Amino acid sequence: MLVWSASVIVAFWVGTHWAASSPVVAPARVVVPPPISVTASGGLTAAQVRDIIREELARVPAPAADDEPRDPVADEARSSEVAQRLAEAKVVVEDGIRDGIWSNQDRAKLRQYLAHLGPAETQELLRPLFQAINNQRLKLDGPPI
Repeated sequence: MLVWSASVIVAFWVGTHWAASSPVVAPARVVVPPPISVTASGGLTAAQVRDIIREELARVPAPAADDEPRDPVADEARSSEVAQRLAEAKVVVEDGIRDGIWSNQDRAKLRQYLAHLGPAETQELLRPLFQAINNQRLKLDGPPI
């Protein structure tokens, strides 16, 4: 034990004095040349750029206008179908929250409904689900959606 302690003390002393006696080498200075500035002779004027952009935009066909009259009966049927799917999907989310666990089956059911909902309906549907997850009222078996 005494030999070990002595060897540790000697090693410490050698390390501190040897490092202090060695010269400190400054890092090499790297000289970076300034960037080359290239000026184009005969560049385009602002008017020429505007003309080029106008020509390019003229080549692109305009989007087709929705001149067809919309069928209000079809729109109403579509909105009622979306409302029905949203209501069914809300039941799936509410059941999962009530049970306290979000299973793979719940996720599969929800995915079937999400495919037919728009962005606003999807946000309305997912808000309570993610709030329950964030508040730790819902245990996940896997990814939520």
